This record gives sequence, C-alpha cells and structure tokens, in this order.
Amino acid sequence: MLTGGMLMAQTTFPVTFQVDMATQTVSANGVRIAGNFQQAAGFPNNWDPSATQLTQVGSSTVYAITVNLPAGSYEYKFINGNAWGSDESVPAACAVNGNRGVTVSGPTTIPVVCFGMCTACPAGPLPKYNVTFQVDLQNFCGSFDSVTIAGTLANWGAGVKMNSTTANPNLYTVTLDVDSGSHEYKFRTHSGGNTNWEGLPNRQIVISANQTVPVVCFNQTTPCTPKPADGPVTFRVDLSNGPVPADTVFLIGDFTTPAWQAGRVPLTPIGNGVYEVTIPNLCPAILYFKFVNGDVTNTANEESFPDPNDRNCVEPNGLGGFNRKYVRTGNNDVAQYKWNSCQTLNISVDEFNAQSFAIFPNPSSDLMTVRLGEKSYTLRLTDISGRLINEWNKATGNFNIYKNNLAAGVYMLQIIDASGKVTTQKISFR
Repeated sequence: MLTGGMLMAQTTFPVTFQVDMATQTVSANGVRIAGNFQQAAGFPNNWDPSATQLTQVGSSTVYAITVNLPAGSYEYKFINGNAWGSDESVPAACAVNGNRGVTVSGPTTIPVVCFGMCTACPAGPLPKYNVTFQVDLQNFCGSFDSVTIAGTLANWGAGVKMNSTTANPNLYTVTLDVDSGSHEYKFRTHSGGNTNWEGLPNRQIVISANQTVPVVCFNQTTPCTPKPADGPVTFRVDLSNGPVPADTVFLIGDFTTPAWQAGRVPLTPIGNGVYEVTIPNLCPAILYFKFVNGDVTNTANEESFPDPNDRNCVEPNGLGGFNRKYVRTGNNDVAQYKWNSCQTLNISVDEFNAQSFAIFPNPSSDLMTVRLGEKSYTLRLTDISGRLINEWNKATGNFNIYKNNLAAGVYMLQIIDASGKVTTQKISFR
C-alpha cells in the first residue's frame, strides 16, 4: 500500500539461532551459520558459509546470533569453521531437505540444539563404535589411484583411505572408530591430484552399535548392477518462460572433465528459447547436473528449483540447493526440461534429429544443398554466437544455401518443422 508517496516498510522479527558445540572442538575460524535467510537478514548471499558468524554465549559452549527476518519459512545449518566441508550433518529426524528448518511468524528464539543433533547435547562423552564401510567400484568410469571416505565421521577435507579386498579388487573397505549419532559421508576417488566426489546427496547413517554397512555401488545408493554401454546423451533446456538468456547457457555436472563449474559445457540455441548440447560416449549410469544461465562462478545463475512441488527430478546437493538426476538407458538418451522445473520438453530425437537431413557438400566453398524431402521447414542460419544471419520460410526439397558474402567459418543451421520442433547442424564455408 502507498502512503504519502512512500512504500510501507516490510515487517521483520528478531530471530535467534543457537547451537551447542560441547561435542566439538571449535574451529579457530569460529562457528557460523548458512541458509536461505542470509540475504533477507542483510548479508550479501544466501548459503554463504563464511558470512554469518555466531558469538559465544558467555563462557558456555553455546554460540548464538540474532537477526531480523520477515515472516516465512527458512532452511539453515551450522558450520564449525568458515567453509563447506565443516558443516554439520543434520539428522533425518529433524531435517528439511537435509538442512534445519524454521518458520517465522513473530519474534522467535530457536531452542538450543547440539551440533549435528536434533536435541540438546548429552551430559557425558558420546560412545564410540567400530563401523565398517564398503563401496564397489566395478562401474566406475575411468582410472583412479586411490579411494577415500570423507564426512562428519572421517574428516570432510582429508578423508580416510580405503583398501581393496583380496577376494574382490573392485571392493574397497575401511573400519572406523566413530561417535554415536547421525553422520553424513561420501566416497571419493583420486587420480593425478584430482578428487572425484560422488554426485549424489550426502549419504546418511545413524550409529548406535558396532556394524558393517552393506555394500553400495559408487555414486549409487544400491549394490552395483550392469550399467548401459557408453553412449551419447542430449541435454536440452527451455528458457522461453525463464530468465532472459545470457550470452551463453552452460551445462555443469559430475561427468564433465573437470567436474561441475570448471568443466562447464556451452549449449547451442536451437530456436524458441531452447538450448542443447550432445555429449558423446558418456559412461556413468547416473548423471547429476544442472543448467546455468551465464557466468558459472555466480551461483545465482544456476537453476534453484524454487517450487517444492516440482522437484521429482532433483536431489539435494548438501549445500542448500539441488542437482538434476538422470539415469541413462543407453538408447538415444535425452534429458530435456523447462528451466528450473522437472517438466520435460516434447522434442523427440527419434522423429526429428540431425540424421534426418543430408547437407552436402559440407564444408563448401560456394553453395551447399540441404535435402529436406517433401515437407516444408523454416531454416535459420546463425553464427556461432547465435546471431541471426538469414532465415528462409517454407523451404522444401533440395534447398540451396549460397555463400555469397558470408565470411569463411563455421555457422549453425536450425531446421524447424511446422510443429516447432528444432534440430541444429553445424555447417562451414571455406
């Protein structure tokens, strides 16, 4: 409501977060909290593990901070330090998407909880138990020098080395002396100084006795089963109802080299707000990925999946966000979605793909012919950056494209049918 030409200020309420570090050795970098409340509380970014430091309450083991927040629901977790990898494992019994949760409707003081627990800290030291962990590497793609387990039970940073068994060289095991309670962890491989983390959400376990954890496949929650043969996967994303497309739209995932942001793969615009890329000969059975609209170093450009009712194709990434998950079939795999959504696109590579059309000669020094058949299509010629060079409507039969004044180089030819389906082929003139 406008009053006297000014907007009414949004009402905020004091919210106090508290954590007891009695079971932890407090980091020299202090105790922090990260969550999706940080920007609302005046900090630069959400889920920043270094920005929001808690203060020790007197000489106790409790650390707290009070911020002002608008009414709403928020997620957060505590960090023993100032970086991811030192964050707590939130037990499933009190977790919201792997994090802690709070709903604010007025002044709120959240009860003190023990770091990594749902309740207050126990009066005495936590009992410890011997736990054996096992991971099967038979489906791992590529080579590796060593395998480690990392987590709240085994040091997120350095981790603990695992050893292969004599009976099965693909099976790696380690036995740890672990505090009772809830823990998170992942398996990792190492090769030439590079670390390959499992792409799935953090594994969780509640320890209350000596035990041997059942064997799981690397990057899966189940034992290994035969995986599909290596094959291509086409990734598409539709930004027509999303943000204004940046100069480049990227794919990031756990299957690129290097993984995630450092191995970003640019997508090609194919018309109507749709971008695509085909990666040949992918090996992993399960792919974790997401699309990024622009600069991959800015997490604000990544898909965030804000609708809690539209997350059936994603899994929590352990850092307050989500990654897409795709299980390969090995048969013309296509992962195609609306931006920020699990809604799939209706573009069929079986009925409409690059192999449906012949272009010859390619490359060419003067003209090339596109064999379209009896149907009519719209052809769009763009340069590599996506700038439109020319467009032809109702093209059919053997359609000729002349070099004319085009500079020598590579161009993208989009072929669009009457229903709006698009395929793109790369052509070049000498």
